[in-house]
Amino acid sequence: MLKDRFVKFLLSVIALMLTILVVQNYFNSRLGKADAQAIPQIEYTGDNAVSVACSADGQYVYIVGTKAVLVSNDHGRRDSWQKVLINNK
Repeated sequence: MLKDRFVKFLLSVIALMLTILVVQNYFNSRLGKADAQAIPQIEYTGDNAVSVACSADGQYVYIVGTKAVLVSNDHGRRDSWQKVLINNK
């Protein structure tokens, strides 16, 4: 009997969490916040190297590759990345 209550409780929690995720995704898509476009998409294929560095306080984060340099001025958070240099050779 106690096991049935526990299972019902867990299923209720899972259903609530899924409902919250669906509603959150619905409003994000309505407001135009697309996660796929938050960070610039750059392909690193072949013999490329990628390095990550940050400032002492962690506010500025840099990603350096053979094709581009990206910088974030807000601790690497989403929507804070900018392309600084792109090598299209």
